Order: sequence, then structure tokens, then C-alpha cells
Amino acid sequence: MPAGRPDLTVSEVSDAAGLRDFIEFPYAHYRGDPCWVPPLRNSVRKQLSEHPFNRYARSRYFLARREGVVVGRIAAVLNPRYNEVHAVSAGFFGFFESEDDPRTARALLEAASAALSGMGAKTMLGPASPSSNAEFGLLVSGFDRMPSVIMPYHRPYYARLLESFGLAKAKDLLAYEMRQESLNHATLKLFEKIAARHAKVTIRELDMRRFASELDVVVKLYNEAWEKNWGFCPMTEDELRFEAAELKDVIDPRVALFAEVEGKPVAFSLSIPDINPALKAAGGDLFPLGFLRFLWAKRGIRKLRTLLLGVASAHRGKGLDGVLVGETVRRGLAAGYDVAECSWVLEDNLKMRSAIERLGGVVTQTYRVYEKLL
Repeated sequence: MPAGRPDLTVSEVSDAAGLRDFIEFPYAHYRGDPCWVPPLRNSVRKQLSEHPFNRYARSRYFLARREGVVVGRIAAVLNPRYNEVHAVSAGFFGFFESEDDPRTARALLEAASAALSGMGAKTMLGPASPSSNAEFGLLVSGFDRMPSVIMPYHRPYYARLLESFGLAKAKDLLAYEMRQESLNHATLKLFEKIAARHAKVTIRELDMRRFASELDVVVKLYNEAWEKNWGFCPMTEDELRFEAAELKDVIDPRVALFAEVEGKPVAFSLSIPDINPALKAAGGDLFPLGFLRFLWAKRGIRKLRTLLLGVASAHRGKGLDGVLVGETVRRGLAAGYDVAECSWVLEDNLKMRSAIERLGGVVTQTYRVYEKLL
């Protein structure tokens, strides 16, 4: 369909060639950018075609072309599980990338809006690629640094493009960084004392020898611990197992922690090494030489990303979240990590923000989720 200048068209992806172009566009768009991390192409293909999320979500993909050359892309995603949990009629846009041209961005966003309206959505949220359980939000500050693993990166002008279409802030998501040299050891000791006061609470590491059964516990805890969070969408067991299989080779069990009360898991925290420098070295493909570059760069990784931390509802308000943050820091230091990122944290999650800041954490990047009535 024509849009903007006569030479600009937006069309829906309908075949393998179109999907290939959809996947490939960011590699050309960000070429030479020191902060963008090329994802593994095979992982992106699996996300778009094989991920269990696609069994219940409805997704449509669009490409903008100028004189036959791809200049932007977007996805329209309807997630019925999200709408059921939050009692809304929302749709998401995601995988948004565009040249710095408001006409191109508008054409893409209009295509996504029309697709979502056609699916019955009354509100559009995003970017979510493809959901809040994956890359969520648009980078709006911290453009001078590489994002952590499974966190998005965008060009600074993207916010202007989205806002010119009428999208407005729904919520900000924060990335906190804690460095060994600025760590507040007095607060760390305080969290240790809090842990000691919980005589019935024990902290244990994830047992990789029982990985499958440990995932059963994580599935239950994840969907219970985060059920009240803004933007949360419960994951199916198949989804979580798919994600776990993707991460299994990089999980460090020393910083994947359960809090148990009388032997029953009531809280969970998952931190993983930030492998983004190794992914950047690989350049988007592990073979034929990317794997060697990945392994070489991985040797120097000293940064963690804490991507999950939650407490079952019956055990909230007892300081277990602070205990897990403190234990992650303490055990991470002992394991040789000297930087940790906690991301993302909701801007209005004041208890978690306070715990992190008391340890010396500072906000290094902000991601914004936008919304618009359709």
C-alpha cells in the first residue's frame, strides 16, 4: 500500500523471503554502531516461527521499502493471555526499526494500528518484541552504552518518531547497575543480618543436575510472584522451558537462587552472565567462525544481569526481595563478577528501587513503554 512519498510502500510479510528481509534489516541498519548487539540470526528465526508464544498469540509483520530497499519494519501482536489477565483489549507493536523519517515511521505504525484494530484491540502498547517477557520498552536514555543481554537498544530519534504518531508514555522501566567499587557494604551486611533473622529461610543455588524438575518450581514461582506486576503476562510451561533451553548453556547456578521456607521454595532470583560482548563479537552467527569469537570474548565477562526476582504473595513484605538482592551481590562477587545490572525495574516499584539504591545501584538506562488508544 502506498504511504508517504510515492516511492515508499509498506507491505505485510507473506513468504520466506519477506521474513528473511524482516530479520536482516537491523544488521544493515545498525552496522558500525558500537552499542548495538547483533542477535544470533537462528535465535531470531526461532523466536518468530518456533517459539511456543506463537501457538496462542497472533502476529503480523510489516516491512517498509523505498525503491525496493527495506527502510523499516514493525510487528503487530495480539496476546490474548495478556488481555485475559489484565481485563483489557490491548495489542502490542514490536520489532520496530526505522530510518530517521517520520513518514516511514508513521506508515509502519499505521499498518500495525490497522492490523491490531482488525484483531479487536482498543489500545496499542509497545514496543514489545514480542511480549513483556522478552525485549520490552524503547531505550530513551543511556545510548552511550551497550545494553545487557535480552535488553533492547534503539537509536535516540526513535522516541521522537513514536511520539509524533501520538504515542505517549505508559510506564518507564529502569536498568540499575551496581559496581564493586561503589558497593555499600554496610547495606550488604544489613541484608545479611535480615537473612540471619529468618531462621526458617534458606538460600540455595539452582541444581543443574535436576534442571528439568527445577524448572517446574520456576514455572510456579514465576507466574505467582509476578502476577500483580504492571505489564506482566504469565508464561506457559512450554514457553518457559523453551526460554530455559536457550539460556541453559550460559546459566551460572551460583547466582540462580531459591529462597526456601521449611524446604518450600517461596522466592526465586535468576542472574546470568551478560554475554552481550560475546554476542557482539560473534556478529550474528556462530558458524563458521562466530563460535570461536564468542568463546574468546566470553572469557572476559565479569558482569551479571539479574533478569528475574520475585517473591510468592504469601511471603511478601518480609524482606526476602532484599535478601535475594544481597545474596546475589555477595555470591556474584565470590564468583568473580564485579558488575551487576538489575533490569528491568518498574519506575514505581519503590521498595525494590530503594533496596538496590541502598546497595549503591544507580540507573544507567531507561526504557519506555508507550500507549495509544486506537
